[in-house]
Amino acid sequence: MGLTVSELLISQFHIHHWKSNCIIHEDMNRYLFFFLFLLLNGIIWSCWAQDRGQCTAKEVSVKGKHLSFRTAFSGTTEDVSVFLKDGLLLYKNTKEPLRVFSIHQLNVVADLGSWGEYSSLFFLPYFSQSSQDSLLCYVSDQGIVYRLAKDGEAVKTNQRIYSWGYENGGNRVVLVHDFAQLNDSTWLFAGKSINGFSIFKTVNSGKNAQTEELIPLNAISTNKGWEPFVGNFTLSPDKRRAIYAYQFFNAFAIINLQENTVNIIKKEGREFNSNTLKVPDGIALNTNHYSCCHAGEKYIYMLYIGRDYKQVNADNAKKKTYVYIERYDWNGVLIQRIRLDRFGKQFCIDEKNGKIILVSKTAKTSKVSPFYIYDLPH
Repeated sequence: MGLTVSELLISQFHIHHWKSNCIIHEDMNRYLFFFLFLLLNGIIWSCWAQDRGQCTAKEVSVKGKHLSFRTAFSGTTEDVSVFLKDGLLLYKNTKEPLRVFSIHQLNVVADLGSWGEYSSLFFLPYFSQSSQDSLLCYVSDQGIVYRLAKDGEAVKTNQRIYSWGYENGGNRVVLVHDFAQLNDSTWLFAGKSINGFSIFKTVNSGKNAQTEELIPLNAISTNKGWEPFVGNFTLSPDKRRAIYAYQFFNAFAIINLQENTVNIIKKEGREFNSNTLKVPDGIALNTNHYSCCHAGEKYIYMLYIGRDYKQVNADNAKKKTYVYIERYDWNGVLIQRIRLDRFGKQFCIDEKNGKIILVSKTAKTSKVSPFYIYDLPH
């Protein structure tokens, strides 16, 4: 049966419409394929760049506000430590008394007196976090643990962060500066070992303390000795993970304390040169990568220098002062790189209130506060 003119026109219309749809679908498929190709390529590039240490995260520059306390200071030295909790700042600097400051009232809350002399309350004090609300922190002095209240009262305990056997085994006590409480009787610290540098565990029972090596930290390099592997150690608030940031490698380790496993995030960068140990003070010729680290609930924060001391001094002399705070998630993925407008090697993080406090480098004759406070970028 033949088609009428109207039926023929309708038929031609449907054929044309079908062909148009095919062309449209082919174009859409082509565009969809191209989009997926770009997306996949971006993911591959991002993973490759992250693996090779190329920063694909956002870099933000921030300016700090000077915290001017109503007291005199001395110029910052190499032996500087700082600890922050609930707006209270505990500060240690050579030739200065050990003091607690309020960053809100900008005054001295407690003065613990001088340190570094055997007649002082503390000889070589180092600080670590405490989960007890009544305490500001724990203080370790030559291995002995003290509880430090927020009003500055220090109470000596019967616990040690390392045993007498560890100390008498030829380990330099001055290197044990990072420690953390794992539970009521157990402490962790980073220190010298037969493997170079390691995380140790000390269990206290009465007056006895037993120290054992937990996790070696030398897998990052074939260098011998302990000097290449020095760094900074800190524990997560939930005490299930820890961070070790290497000073002379562009690398850090995320440690799972429940499984005793280590995930080393190593990036491109100048590594430790063992020949510098043959030169007087030659260790300063190596690039300083990470100088300080803090573990938050959500993120890891590390202070990154990325230069040797000669370059840092040259930059500072030209008023080109800066340092980076790198923020990582707990998978080791770089989230943000924050460039501070001052140079320093020690900092604190108030993750809850979104603040960074930097101890800036000041001249030997300086009497002004070295503290600068920054807003933590989103």
